[in-house]
Amino acid sequence: MGYSRTIPFAEAVAEIAPDLTVSDLRGDITLTRTPQGLYVQGKLMARVQGECSRCLDAALVELTGRLGEMYYYPANTAPADALTIPEDLNLDLAPEIRDDMLLSQPMHVLCRPECKGLCPTCGVNLNLEQCDCVDDDIDPRLAKLKDLLN
Repeated sequence: MGYSRTIPFAEAVAEIAPDLTVSDLRGDITLTRTPQGLYVQGKLMARVQGECSRCLDAALVELTGRLGEMYYYPANTAPADALTIPEDLNLDLAPEIRDDMLLSQPMHVLCRPECKGLCPTCGVNLNLEQCDCVDDDIDPRLAKLKDLLN
């Protein structure tokens, strides 16, 4: 009881699940023996390839995940829906890491903060070139107000 061990790791590329492959996965995981089983905690950092929500270019996204799970052993002492240590004593942390990494992804990925995006008319990437489109669209409900300016 109370014995604790910290395991540092660094992986260049790791396939956490079929829908999540990360690069530069690094961090520390601490395993602590308790009367109920093992308490697993740690902080994980990784990068995943994303797509900029403004210009659709590839963007590298930094993810930070945290683990804090109790694994019960033996399994018959575990509460309903609790994580358990299998009989072969091999912990599979991938499902918890996957869930936390997916939840830590930002809603809107940007390739850089000053990204100009795409032209809504012609679709040219405004970070690479300027387009010749003229924004002359006026809401038809406000068209009469333009006549007042003339």
